[in-house]
Amino acid sequence: MNEGLYHHLLERQISKASKDQSSVDYERLFKSVSQAYEDYDKARVMNDRAMQLMSDELTELNEKIRLDAKNRIEETEKRFKLAVEGANDGIWDWNIKTGEIWHSDRCREMLGYEDSELPEDVAVWWDLLLDEDKPAAEKVYHDHIENDAPYNITLRFNHKNGSLVYILCRASTMRDENNEPYRMVGTYTDLTKIMEMQRNLEKARDAAESANRAKSEFLANMSHELRTPMHGILSYSELGIGKLGNVPEDKIKHYLESINKSGKRLLHLLNDLLDLSKLEAREIKIEAKESDLLRIIDSVVTELRPLAQKKNVNLEVAKEGETMFALFDHDKIMQVVTNILGNAIKFTHEGKNIVISCTKTILKGEDNSESIPAVSVSVKDEGIGIPEDELDKIFERFVQSSKTNTGAGGTGLGLSICKEIITAHKGKIWAENKEKGGAMISFIIPISG
Repeated sequence: MNEGLYHHLLERQISKASKDQSSVDYERLFKSVSQAYEDYDKARVMNDRAMQLMSDELTELNEKIRLDAKNRIEETEKRFKLAVEGANDGIWDWNIKTGEIWHSDRCREMLGYEDSELPEDVAVWWDLLLDEDKPAAEKVYHDHIENDAPYNITLRFNHKNGSLVYILCRASTMRDENNEPYRMVGTYTDLTKIMEMQRNLEKARDAAESANRAKSEFLANMSHELRTPMHGILSYSELGIGKLGNVPEDKIKHYLESINKSGKRLLHLLNDLLDLSKLEAREIKIEAKESDLLRIIDSVVTELRPLAQKKNVNLEVAKEGETMFALFDHDKIMQVVTNILGNAIKFTHEGKNIVISCTKTILKGEDNSESIPAVSVSVKDEGIGIPEDELDKIFERFVQSSKTNTGAGGTGLGLSICKEIITAHKGKIWAENKEKGGAMISFIIPISG
């Protein structure tokens, strides 16, 4: 109670006493008013304390509510982040009305970019999409918006390093009370490794099917190759036995020569099979000695020239000097040159040319960091050529080019044997087509072995 209120109450008591014409006990009156003041002041203090206590409790309660809400939000964000990281997916959120878009860090990471390198702009992300996939992306989007069809499509994006990234895009759309779309939220899932595995599986399947076909063709060819000389041996031996003493000696000689020819053909086939199996098993040692490669080429050309002359095919040797010495297995390299040149003669058109060249060159190591002095031999023909997708396959076992696999025989072992021999010499062998027609088969071996 303040001083003004105190005096006001005192005056009211005095005035009342005067009207009643009674004596006033001022001392008692003063004590009564003072007691009222003290009681009021205590009540005011208690009220202030109660209000302060209530305010403190409300403040504490508000703080608890605020902290609880904050903790719940943080826990939700943490759970959301862990779920996103665990799924390894990217998340995006697009405001269709304003055009604003947000992408999680994982979205940029899939394409090889840092956060600051890709702005939150729909046009920028659209430009990263492969042009061939844009029509399909637009169709899926319109079907989703207009017909509420699922938004689920695998698209190809350009990675920062120039490669392609296969991304599965899925999304849901939010609509207002008028069923108008205003927001899309979706995910990106990187399928690149899965697609690569699928392609590898398809390649493995194709390779298995190709190997199975090659096996069937080999068995068919082998049957032909074995039966033909064997049939010749049996037929001519039976003729000789049946007509022994009844035909001239030159006729018997013809039978024996035919038997000999068929026997050699059969022996050659068996030798090829044995050589290949031993080479692959590394059971044949390469006996490398310093030899003249040009001398081997001249020897093979001399041996096969009669075969070329029958087809009116011209053989030409291009030399760099008179000798070309290197460390290699003489007989094995002669076998390679004979096989390659024999194939060239076999598949070169009549009246055309074959050029055999021998030069010094450099053999690159596997990581291209090492340059090894080497010699190279190339046989270039003017024949039917080799399909581009078969340039590597022709060196596989039992495989023949589709242009040469006419059913006329052959096991498809010759070039695979050549590859094994050159590989054993730490060299390389390959085939290529020439612009004006025909094919060229080349090999390189180190000079020092």
